[in-house]
Amino acid sequence: MTQPVNLDSIKVEFLVDAYQKTSNEVLTYLKVNPETGLSAKEVEQRREKFGRNELPAPEPTPFWKLVLKQFDDLLVKILLGAAIVSLALAFLEENDEHGTAFIEPLVIGAILVANATVGVLQEKNAEEAIEALKEFTAEKAVRIQDGKEVEVDAKDLVLGDIVSLKVGALIPADIRLISTSSSTFSVDEAPLTGESEAVNKDLAPIAEKTALNQKKKNICFSGTLISRGNAKGVVVQIGADTEIGKIQKKSQRMMRKKIHHSRRSSMSLAKPFRRLSLSSASLFGLSTSITSMTLSTAPW
Repeated sequence: MTQPVNLDSIKVEFLVDAYQKTSNEVLTYLKVNPETGLSAKEVEQRREKFGRNELPAPEPTPFWKLVLKQFDDLLVKILLGAAIVSLALAFLEENDEHGTAFIEPLVIGAILVANATVGVLQEKNAEEAIEALKEFTAEKAVRIQDGKEVEVDAKDLVLGDIVSLKVGALIPADIRLISTSSSTFSVDEAPLTGESEAVNKDLAPIAEKTALNQKKKNICFSGTLISRGNAKGVVVQIGADTEIGKIQKKSQRMMRKKIHHSRRSSMSLAKPFRRLSLSSASLFGLSTSITSMTLSTAPW
């Protein structure tokens, strides 16, 4: 009977350096037998502890929320207020036969609309770019469970799963190789590293502590394609903790920075109009106050 395993002793941080350790060290740390794999009960326990093997999927933002989001900014609100004040002053202009007083609010309005349009498009492109990463994730995987090969959904893999890797399949998680059944085992890592040629993998640990992904010959990364040979490995990272999951996080941060910078750049075009509108509003308020005071002190 399988003895209960203390999963609290398994730390995801330790497994980041799985490439530096021998396959036996990794298997011992993950408390798994490479021949029999995990039992169904162990798989369930580890899923509850470490979660599912899937990339975070932010829900698509409704179009109307995207539009409103573009105006949820202090500078945009100031410009919107300036446009309203400028428009009100334009209507109060008495000697404006050619309608030149309306130019300023129209320009500010056009800048705000353009800014919102660009912002919405960038937000949608960002969502599509993040969603496109899912095309590199495997749908199915073959795990060794209770000593037998079982095909499962890739999202059901857990830390410590023993996985059978066969030519033509996508790698379903970040996996430390433990054995190969062919003279050559190579993986196409172009989606991850940009390398045009397949990388030959082996079992030897890597001594370099800060090795680049290209040098981690004993690790198969999620989303990459097996181009030659068959092998077995143990899952060491899942979901957002995989290298492709880290790329997703980095892409999201970069997209947010890009959208913020673009918004600030477009808003800077309207700064002169904002100052002019606020100055006009101040003068209008001052003249209104003076007129009110004069009327209130009049003898009639």
